[in-house]
Order: sequence, then C-alpha cells, then structure tokens
Amino acid sequence: MDLFPDSDIQETQEWIESLNSVIETEGTERAHFLIEMLIDQARRSGSNLPYNATFSQLLLYMMLALIIFFEQLIKILVGI
Repeated sequence: MDLFPDSDIQETQEWIESLNSVIETEGTERAHFLIEMLIDQARRSGSNLPYNATFSQLLLYMMLALIIFFEQLIKILVGI
C-alpha cells in the first residue's frame, strides 16, 4: 500500500516519535515549521520531492490536521 517501501522502519518510527514529541511540547505550529525546514533542506540537498508547492503544502496540512484530530480523540477517550 505504501508508495515507497520503508528501508529503515526503526528510523521512521524515531522520526514519528520525535514529531509527536514536538507537537506535545511545542505545538503544531512548531511542528509545521520544522517540517517546512526539512522539506527545504531536502530540496537544497537534491532530493527528488514534488515540485508542486501547493500539493506539498496540502499534504502537510492534511497530516497536521490528522495529528490534531487524533490528539483530540485520544483526550476524549482517556477523559482529559
């Protein structure tokens, strides 16, 4: 189902855990900033990323919206 096979599942999990930690401690705006910086650095380093900035931003906003949604759902489920 993945478009790209994960060659290092543990590293991917560490990145996800780091992002979740930033969201929990510093908020989604900081997470957004860091993701934008990573995308910029990847492009400057020659990584093959989508050229359509609008599409990239849409994916980023969708990801952040899902993170916020699941944060709220977890709070509701645990009764916070």
